[in-house]
Amino acid sequence: MASLFYLLPGAVLGAFLSYIFPFIVGGFQYLIRTLRREHVVEGKWYSYHYTKLSHQPRVRQLRWSMKQDLRGHFTVVCRGDDVDATRGRVSTTQKGTATLENGHLVISVFSRVNGHHSTCLIHQPIELNAISTGLWLGLDLDGRLMAGPIIFSREELALDEAEKLLKSRVAARSPFRMLEATK
Repeated sequence: MASLFYLLPGAVLGAFLSYIFPFIVGGFQYLIRTLRREHVVEGKWYSYHYTKLSHQPRVRQLRWSMKQDLRGHFTVVCRGDDVDATRGRVSTTQKGTATLENGHLVISVFSRVNGHHSTCLIHQPIELNAISTGLWLGLDLDGRLMAGPIIFSREELALDEAEKLLKSRVAARSPFRMLEATK
């Protein structure tokens, strides 16, 4: 019986080391990631897509911030400044994640304020200042389900210029280049 008490400190030490080991490895990974170059996806982005406001199509701009976290996953914050107090809209902030899959960047964000969930699938940018095209799926400013093209750019574009890029880089049959689900 006394020999079991000699084994107890080794068991406690083993349990402690097995608990703390992932944190030590994660700390080294974090140091390596912070000392390396920034991933091409990280940083500030601007996106432009068609939406409808008061049943009229228009181009909407959103600001995105993407950062790689401790475990190597991308965290995303999306901000829109579409303020319309008469319709009960305020500036929105959506948070979520991004993953790289087969040469595409899949972004999924959620707003806790209004419960809206949006998803984007864009071509993975290869260069730091590249413009990437893709598709988005979410709710428009009138609260209806929509899908359509989206453009991501490092630099802020004028809405007219963004609309020209949307029309030139995306082929669709609809005059407004979007899909819409009716209720």
